[in-house]
Amino acid sequence: QSHPGGSPVRKGDVMPNFSALVNLTRSVALYGSYSTSFNPIDPTLQNLNGQLGAFNPTTGNNYEVGAKFDLPARRASATLSFFKNGIDNALVQTGVNDVNVNGVRYYVEAGTRRGKGVELSTDFQLLRDFFLSAAGSYTDAIYTGTGPASALATLAIPGSKAEKTPKWSWNSRANYERSEGRLAGIGASF
Repeated sequence: QSHPGGSPVRKGDVMPNFSALVNLTRSVALYGSYSTSFNPIDPTLQNLNGQLGAFNPTTGNNYEVGAKFDLPARRASATLSFFKNGIDNALVQTGVNDVNVNGVRYYVEAGTRRGKGVELSTDFQLLRDFFLSAAGSYTDAIYTGTGPASALATLAIPGSKAEKTPKWSWNSRANYERSEGRLAGIGASF
């Protein structure tokens, strides 16, 4: 929202976060966490009618449980985690040719977005100064069709897939860092 002079108003909320970690053995640990988020909406975003500051903050929550395995000599580790998250009052910007009364792309309240999935990540020390990390995840993210009464006309269809959330994703990184000699601490990543 904004003052009559047009400057943004800062808003906030309490965001509880909890986590627990249990070491079952020297090589196996279990963990769980709960976190929340609060994101005030930029007061310069416009709705269909060209109004500024018309959107409520976006809030979210995340649950995660998992296990971490350290392999012998700690030269390799793997983490398997399961997660479930949600975002309430998710905003989506309209397409390039879909403009409001002011001639600009506008935002609509798409409603509540829910996601759940699994992620596997690994780290390997291949050589003394050479490390490799890789991870892959599966995410099923949908809109639930619920949201604020003010957005009933713009809510996403219940069960429709959330945009910008790939079902499958992966990443990898190779890292070399010199550990001794005159060049100690110099490294490179790919």
